[in-house]
Amino acid sequence: MREKEKPKFKYAYLRGFIRENFKTLANYARFLGISPSTLNDRLNGNTSFTQADIYKTANFALDRKLTAIEVNLLFFSL
Repeated sequence: MREKEKPKFKYAYLRGFIRENFKTLANYARFLGISPSTLNDRLNGNTSFTQADIYKTANFALDRKLTAIEVNLLFFSL
């Protein structure tokens, strides 16, 4: 039986969003409540972003909620 392939997401938009809104990866990691090394693992595709990470970013990272299109660009670009 063939093993399922894990999708390779590209986080270029998310990296730009982090730079624009949080200035550093460490600040974004602190916002999510994770370590910078855990954030790096997620950005490098070694582990996945959690639903909680995505929810928190979509709803609390700015003074407005992100749209579904914005969330898709940030977290689900292949």
